[in-house]
Amino acid sequence: MTLSKTTMNTALHLLAGVALASASFAASAVSTWKFGEAGSLCSQSEVLAGNCAAQSGSDPGAPLLKGTAFSVSTSSSGSTFATAALTDWSGGLGAGGESSSPDHAIDNNGRVELIAFDFGASSIALTGLTAGWWSGDSDFSLLRWTGSTAPNLSTQLAGKTIAGLTSAGGWELVGNYANMSTGNPYAVNSGNLTSSWWLVSAYNSGYTGANTSCNKPGSNYSCTNGNDYFKLLTLAGTVTTPPDPGTGVPEPGSLALMGAALAGLAVIRRRRNATA
Repeated sequence: MTLSKTTMNTALHLLAGVALASASFAASAVSTWKFGEAGSLCSQSEVLAGNCAAQSGSDPGAPLLKGTAFSVSTSSSGSTFATAALTDWSGGLGAGGESSSPDHAIDNNGRVELIAFDFGASSIALTGLTAGWWSGDSDFSLLRWTGSTAPNLSTQLAGKTIAGLTSAGGWELVGNYANMSTGNPYAVNSGNLTSSWWLVSAYNSGYTGANTSCNKPGSNYSCTNGNDYFKLLTLAGTVTTPPDPGTGVPEPGSLALMGAALAGLAVIRRRRNATA
């Protein structure tokens, strides 16, 4: 039987509805990765090994996370980043390997410390960060990788100066943020930028780019160098990488909608046959 133009248009409208509804079903929930010494949190060893899983209630497609710490001396403008020890505490992750407070955190006193987070093949739009502990101040800088392939950290992070990290290409300053708190996630990345690699750094005014201004929305807080110490407790974001078309399996909701569309086509055919 040849379907009429009207019937075909009706079918296309049904399938378009399925596509739109399926897209809403596939919308990513916010995923959260939480760090610390407790058994339900990602430990230092899990983060270093790339085995940090998102918390319960996150997007089912949330990837495992890997983290690597780096630091750079602020005593000379020519100092470059090098790998540093990553530590876990009750309040979250620290960097630099110091054991005494407050230097056991991610800080910018004498050295600027950061953690590079790798989300593998998934593209993530970070939405919020939470500190589990801070001292003095808790300003931070957030950067993302913009290269077409994954960065080689031994050459595209290590060996770079603070200014050279962003000016040499590859890393983009997403923003500087004042006074991260220990309550709800501090909202970041208002432009909804995405990447598979993100850097969370203690604040430094030397990072170059379009987003060098620093303030906390709704307040008069600004950022200062040298007195920031915080332990990173959570990262939150949405998974934006679409499912692999070669391996993706339709979700139950999408299957139900597709079934409804096919049932609608069957009704159209029956009506056509009845009037033929």
